[in-house]
Amino acid sequence: MNCPMNKTILSLTLSTIFLLFGCGDKEQAQTAGSFKQHIRSTFIETAAEKCVENAPQQNGLPKDKIRQVCACAADKLADSVSAEDLPDILAGNINPKLADKISTATLVCLKETRRSAIQTPTTK
Repeated sequence: MNCPMNKTILSLTLSTIFLLFGCGDKEQAQTAGSFKQHIRSTFIETAAEKCVENAPQQNGLPKDKIRQVCACAADKLADSVSAEDLPDILAGNINPKLADKISTATLVCLKETRRSAIQTPTTK
């Protein structure tokens, strides 16, 4: 599968390895933290985009709410997936455990989005 996220993660991994060998402990920790944050943000961005692309067309939600739910779910999923899950996610292999994580994150975000829509009065 030719996925831009795969290439990004690979290039970042190699770059980080080379940087870590030339750094002291403090610099290594900063570089590793920066690397993890970049992977996390890339994962969230890519997952949210795929979610929006794959959302059912007739779901009753406006496009902006779909984006909101997808961004929320991707963020929550980034907090719940492990490094072991990443290769499966990148390959598009969603096992039942991972599917449960995705469903849980999406349902929580959908409820949050609907609750905020009900609590926020619309003005004309």
